[in-house]
Amino acid sequence: MSESTAEKEVDKVNELQKLLQPGKFVFTILISSLEYPERMEDLLKFAARTWKQTCFVTTNKPSSAILDIIGQLKLKPDSFVIVDAVSRGAGIEKKEKHVVYISSPGAITELGIRVGDILEKEKVEAVIFDSVSALLIHARESEVLEFIHVLVSRTRGKRIPAIFPVLQEDLGTPAVKNLNMFADSVIDLVKK
Repeated sequence: MSESTAEKEVDKVNELQKLLQPGKFVFTILISSLEYPERMEDLLKFAARTWKQTCFVTTNKPSSAILDIIGQLKLKPDSFVIVDAVSRGAGIEKKEKHVVYISSPGAITELGIRVGDILEKEKVEAVIFDSVSALLIHARESEVLEFIHVLVSRTRGKRIPAIFPVLQEDLGTPAVKNLNMFADSVIDLVKK
């Protein structure tokens, strides 16, 4: 590993450490679309090392792809409860331990109920929501914002972090501006 690569790794860890700030529970993480897969892997690794169990909500990739990434990174699958809003609608749902299926990303009410159930019944210590941008393709912005507000209120009430990775390119959209209003901190992982 070159010195500049090692420095970038330390910078990523330092930026992600901000997710552990006392009294802060809602985070927007800015990621470049070109680096999105790499940064999501960093976030999965960080979550697995930091919390015993994380609720990972996916509205843009099937859970099988998330589980493949978790396996490639040599992380324990039991470290995650995955809420999959993609597979059932695509007809690729499989019975998997620690995966909860939602009918579609546009089923906002169902998504809210399932995430709420997980927050009540499981011992999750953080929520990662991937992604608001994908959710906006399937639902009206007002529904998405209402859902985010409820999710943020639930996680704050339980005093657990809620992490919203957002594409830097979506920073100017009304939904992301509103999300940033809910956030305690915005973490910029875009390479300078």
